[in-house]
Amino acid sequence: MSGRYDSKVSFGQNRVLVIWTDIIFPNGSTLQLGGMAGTDAAGFGGFRDLVDNHHFRTFGSAILVALIGAGTDMMIPQDRNAFGTSNSAEEVARRSFAESFSHMSQQSLSRNLNVQPTLKIRPGYRFNVLVDQDIVFPGRF
Repeated sequence: MSGRYDSKVSFGQNRVLVIWTDIIFPNGSTLQLGGMAGTDAAGFGGFRDLVDNHHFRTFGSAILVALIGAGTDMMIPQDRNAFGTSNSAEEVARRSFAESFSHMSQQSLSRNLNVQPTLKIRPGYRFNVLVDQDIVFPGRF
């Protein structure tokens, strides 16, 4: 059989959507199916087997960003004079570095939150073809 699948996987998706286009027989002849849907053994649309939602990558990044945020907050100096301001060059540089680093780590986390799940269908997966029109088989194969 030959067909196509939809590679645009969205967050939370756990099925691979498949459309079958041809049956290829052992003698090399083909029969066009015209885009019939693939279903699992229970008749549900698409194939469901293994799903990797990349939770370690997503939540690991969130934890890392939280730790970095706490560290950068500790790097920012506390105000020391009576007016609530401090202007030494070292303190300004620390504050600038901490804010830049925090911003970069938040952008990295945003990228990791948009990771699509990986859907895998293992060899030997049993499926059906939803026949939605008449099929005329030639006399011999």
